[in-house]
Amino acid sequence: MISALVLVIQAVFACWVFSGCASAGARSIAAVSADDISADELERLGRTDEAAENYSRWLSDNYSSKAHTRAAWLSDMTAALGIKNDSDEAFPYAALTREYAAETIVRALEYTEKEVSPVADAEKGDALMTLAYYGYFVPDDDDMLYPQAIVTKDEYEGLLTELKRYKKLGGKKLLSFGDSIMYGLGNSGEGIADMIAEKYGMLSKDYAVSGATFGIYEDRSHIADQVKAAAKTEYQPDIILIDGATNDMLHVKLGSMTEGKNIKKYDEKTFAGGMEYSLSLLEKYYKDVPVLYVRAHDMAACDDKKEQEFGKYGLKIAEKWGITYADIYEDTLFDTEIDWICEKYTLYREKVKGKDSIHPTALGYAKYYLPLICDSAAEIL
Repeated sequence: MISALVLVIQAVFACWVFSGCASAGARSIAAVSADDISADELERLGRTDEAAENYSRWLSDNYSSKAHTRAAWLSDMTAALGIKNDSDEAFPYAALTREYAAETIVRALEYTEKEVSPVADAEKGDALMTLAYYGYFVPDDDDMLYPQAIVTKDEYEGLLTELKRYKKLGGKKLLSFGDSIMYGLGNSGEGIADMIAEKYGMLSKDYAVSGATFGIYEDRSHIADQVKAAAKTEYQPDIILIDGATNDMLHVKLGSMTEGKNIKKYDEKTFAGGMEYSLSLLEKYYKDVPVLYVRAHDMAACDDKKEQEFGKYGLKIAEKWGITYADIYEDTLFDTEIDWICEKYTLYREKVKGKDSIHPTALGYAKYYLPLICDSAAEIL
C-alpha cells in the first residue's frame, strides 16, 4: 500500500515551492497570502537557498508556531510509515501546504479517488478532496479546504498520528452490525466500517441493514440475527462496531436491563432486551474481540425526549457489558435540529423533499463520526 512513495518523491519535487492562498479568510488557519511577500521574492523562492531561508524565517516570525517544511514532512511521514526515506528535497525551506501533504499521503497510501460535497475550492480528483473524505482535513463552515494553507502544528501532529495508525491497523479486520447509519445509506452504502477500513488499509465485513432494530419489530432486520449470521462464517475480526436505537425509538418500547447476564430473561421485543441479547451473542461468539458501540447524532426527525432516553440507556447497557462507546450525540456538534447542519451533512430524500436529518453524507461521516470513532477504535486496539 505504501510502495508508491518513491513515485511521490520524484513527482512532487517538481512542484512550485509556494503558491499564495486564494482567500484572505484563510489567515485564520495560518495560511499565507501572496500579498504578504513581494513579487520579486516569490519569483526567487526555491531558486536560491538564501531566499528560501529568508522566507522560512519570515514564516516563523509571523506565525505562532514554526512552519513545517516539505523536507521535514517527507522525513517524518516515511518514519511514521516505517519505510526508508530516499528523498533529496530540492527546496528544503519550502513551507508545507495542505495540498502538498495531501498529495504525498494519497500517493503513498494509494488511496482511491474520493469526493465529498459541498467543497468550494477543491474538485473530484484532487488529493485534498480525497483526504477530506477520510476526515484528515474537512471543509470549514464556508465549504473551504484552503489547499495552499500552511499546515499548522496541530494539523501536522494529527496527520502523523493518522499515518502511525495506518501502519498499526493495516491488515486488521473489522466487523460491523446495525442500522442505516452504520450501513451508510446517506453515502451510497459505504458506511462507517467501510470508510475506516479504507482509511487504514483494513479488511471489513458489514452486516448492517437499513431499518434494523435491537428489539424485534415486524419484518425489520433484527441486529441479533445479523450477529448470528456473521458467526456462521469463518471471518475472525480484530474489532467489532455496532450501532442501533434510532429505529427502536420509533417502533419498540424501551424495556429495562436485567440483573446479571441471564439470557433467558431478555425481552427481545424491547430495545434494552434486544441490545443485551445482541451483546451477549457477541460475547459468546467473539469473546476476546473488542467491541465499540456507536450512539448516533441528534436528529431533527426524532423526538428529543426519546433520543435522550434511548441514547443514555444504550450507553448504560454498553457499560454493563464492558463495551467501549463513541457518543456522537453528546461529544460532537452534529445536531441536525440546526438547519444549516442538517442541510450540509445529511441525505436529500425525495420523500420529504429535503434533507432527512438522519443519514449522514460522506462529509457528515468525515466531520463528525470518523474522528471520534477512529480515536476510540485506535485506543481499544
